[in-house]
Amino acid sequence: KFRCLTACKVALPVMMVTIAVPPALVSLLAWATHPGPEQERWPGRPQLNKVSGVPATPFITADRIDQLQNGTFKPSSKDIWVATYPKTGTTWTQTIVNHINGFAPLERGRYPFTYCPWPEVSLGLPPLRYSIEEINDFKRWEGPVGGWRCLKSHWHYADHMADAGKRVIYVMRNVLDVATSFYHHSRRFHFVYLDMADVSFDAFFEMLKAGNVDNGDYFDHVASWWAVKDRPNVLFVRYEDLLADPAAVIRRIAAHMGVELTDAFVAQIVELSSFRRMKQFYGGDVGEIVLTAVGALRGPFFRRGELGTYRESVNAEQRAWAIEQYLRKLAPLGVPRDWVIPAAAVGEPG
Repeated sequence: KFRCLTACKVALPVMMVTIAVPPALVSLLAWATHPGPEQERWPGRPQLNKVSGVPATPFITADRIDQLQNGTFKPSSKDIWVATYPKTGTTWTQTIVNHINGFAPLERGRYPFTYCPWPEVSLGLPPLRYSIEEINDFKRWEGPVGGWRCLKSHWHYADHMADAGKRVIYVMRNVLDVATSFYHHSRRFHFVYLDMADVSFDAFFEMLKAGNVDNGDYFDHVASWWAVKDRPNVLFVRYEDLLADPAAVIRRIAAHMGVELTDAFVAQIVELSSFRRMKQFYGGDVGEIVLTAVGALRGPFFRRGELGTYRESVNAEQRAWAIEQYLRKLAPLGVPRDWVIPAAAVGEPG
C-alpha cells in the first residue's frame, strides 16, 4: 500500500478528472483557441487561418500580426528571437536560451514559454497566450543574467524580428524529419487541429507539399530567413548539430547573446536541456497528464528526438519531391544540401 502513495498522487486525480470532466472540455479548449468569423480562414484541411497570405495556426490572427508590425509592439535592442519553422527544435532552443539568460530549470508550472513567450499567439490561455501589453512589459521577461527578452516565432522573415538591433537565432532541421515530427504534432493537439485525428502520413505529406500546414511551405520559410543569414545579428543553428555536439552549439548561442559561460555551466545546460530531461518534465506535468486523459492531447510532446525518423514514414516518391524542391528553391541560394536533405536520403553514406 505504501508503494501506491506516490503513484496515487497523480493517478487518482487523473481518474477523477477523466470520469468527471465531460468531452465538452475539448470543445471549450477548441473554442478558446479558434477565432470568430471575422478572421479569414485558409481554404482546405486542416483548419487554419489566412494571415498575410500565409496559413497560420488557429490561435494566430491577422490582428495580432498587425500589432507586431504597426508599432503597437515595442521592440527592444535586447530582444532575442528564437525563430523556426515548426518542429525544428524550437522548445529545445528556447530552453537553452532561458538557461543562458539566467532563468531557472524547468519546474512544475514553468515551461520554456514562461520565460520566452510567443508574441504571435492571440487566442488561448496563459502561459501560451499573452497580450501585447504584457509582452511589452520588458522587465517581466528580462533575464537576470543576460538581460535579454527572449521571444519565440514560427513566422517567415519579417522586420519586427530581424532588423538591425535585435538578435535572432534561426533553427533549421532537415525537411524529411520535420515532416515526420510535424505529422505527429498535428495529430497530438486534438483541440487545435480538430480535423486531423484520422489523417494518414501520406495525406499529411500532400498537405505539406501544397503548403497547407502552419506557416506554409518549408522551403519558402527557409529561403526567407536565408536571405538575412549574413547579418551579424542573425545566427543559424542546426537541429542536427544540437544532437551531435550540444555543448558547442550552446557556446555559439551564448556568444551570440554576449554571455560568457564556464565549462561547468555549459555541462549543466547540456544536461538540463537534454531530450531525456525535457521528455521527463513534460511526461510528468499534471496539465499534460489531465489533457491527455480527457482526449485533448494525444501522445507525448517529446516523441523521439533522433535523426532519421523519416525512414519510418517517408517513401521514395516523397524523398524525390523534397530533393526536387531543394534543387529548385534552396540550392540556388547556397543552402547546403545536407542541411535540408539527409545524405542517406539521396543514396549517399551517412
